[in-house]
Amino acid sequence: MENFWKRLTQSYLLLAILYVVLGLILFLWPAVSSTIICYVFGALVLVYGLTRLVGYLSQRGQGVGGFYQLNLVVGVVASGIGLFMLVSPTVVLSILPVVLGVTILLQSITKVQQALELKGTGDPQWWASLALALLVMVLGLLLLFRPFRAATTLVRFIGFCLLLEGGSDLWTLWRMNRFRQL
Repeated sequence: MENFWKRLTQSYLLLAILYVVLGLILFLWPAVSSTIICYVFGALVLVYGLTRLVGYLSQRGQGVGGFYQLNLVVGVVASGIGLFMLVSPTVVLSILPVVLGVTILLQSITKVQQALELKGTGDPQWWASLALALLVMVLGLLLLFRPFRAATTLVRFIGFCLLLEGGSDLWTLWRMNRFRQL
């Protein structure tokens, strides 16, 4: 049991330190971190696409039907997206907040309409739905008109959350070890 506790503690400690280090990197260098994340994700998508292409090529000529033909389409599209992410990470990083902003903006317009429908039904809390929809709309507009700043803020927020998570884990581990020694 003692050996199990020691291994668990070491794993927990390692993960907490990893969270703190990754959180610091994301918080202090959000632009560089975003680019690196884009490269890593682009490489993963490219490998996935190439794997699907190899799957298609290995099944070709064996009389296998439509499911494996889908491997060709998915493989080509995923490989293209992965390659694009590797070649142009700044373009990808500048497009993502805009796409997200447009999506959020369109959804918030629907939510405003739903809030007004709630008002029409006599719901006394319709104004809360309207307020939330307008808040989301403002956030969507911020993403749309300030995409780089929004992306940087988001990466910093993620870094801050990881820092808190790692710090919390370290604190808990320290307290648990002190309690076990008593």
